Amino acid sequence: MKLWPFGSKKSNAPVTCGELPVPKCLKRYFVPELGKCSMAEITGDIRCTCGAMAFKARRSEDVGLRFSLTCSSCGEDILLFDAKQHGWDALVCGIVPDDEANDETSEQCAKCGHEEFRATVWIEACEREEFVEDIPEGLTEDDWVNAYGWFGAHLTCVQCGHRVRDWADVETA
Repeated sequence: MKLWPFGSKKSNAPVTCGELPVPKCLKRYFVPELGKCSMAEITGDIRCTCGAMAFKARRSEDVGLRFSLTCSSCGEDILLFDAKQHGWDALVCGIVPDDEANDETSEQCAKCGHEEFRATVWIEACEREEFVEDIPEGLTEDDWVNAYGWFGAHLTCVQCGHRVRDWADVETA
């Protein structure tokens, strides 16, 4: 099995929203920036099912294990990334962290102290053909969107506009 199907064969040609390799856990929330999306990498904002785009952001103290949001309007929890279940290593290779994610800590703006943010995520996708060649037992061809190689997120404070770059930056393969 090839362990890193994230290569130079990818096209950066723009694609339609329906074709984008958006992980299943984010489909309901992901609003793509179509000019920045391709089959190789997707970028977009997170919007709650209620329409709100302001969230309290949390991550585990163990860097890279778990990132989540809670909608400031309706309280819906949105799991952005969990190393035990998302990405190439967890899904395809069965490699997951031994440690349990520690308690999550809430983010606070370093500039003004506010606790509400907009979230922009980006994901480096795997090649569908590579995934299909060696589909792991228990998965289907449609699971390829969940076997991505990198997950990242930036936060923007809704109060002052301060940007927290690389709030999440996790290699998943």
